Amino acid sequence: MEKNQFQGKVTGKEILPEFIDELSKDFTSEFYWVVFTGYAQNLKEYHVQINNCSRNEGYSSDWPESFYLLAKEAMLYNRRLLVISKGVPFGSNIEQVLIMHENG
Repeated sequence: MEKNQFQGKVTGKEILPEFIDELSKDFTSEFYWVVFTGYAQNLKEYHVQINNCSRNEGYSSDWPESFYLLAKEAMLYNRRLLVISKGVPFGSNIEQVLIMHENG
C-alpha cells in the first residue's frame, strides 16, 4: 500500500480502516455522538462535548478549530465521530476526527 492510503473493512454499520489497527497502543479510537458545540468569543475557544453511549461516558473540552468544525457538522447532521487520540479524547490529545455515515 502506498503512503497515505488505506483499505477499509466493513463490519455491520461500522467502518474500521486498517490504519486504525496499526496505531500504537498509545492511541485510542472510539465512536462518539456530539452533544454540544460552542464558541467562547472572549476566550477564543471552541468547546465540544462528546458521549460514548455504549460505555456511558462523555468528554467536554476545548478543541482545535478544524476538529470543532467537523464536530459541529456531525452534530447538525446527526452523525457519529470516530475520534483518534493519545489517551482520553480531550482537545489537546486528539490526533484525527472522522465523520461517519451510518449506512456505510
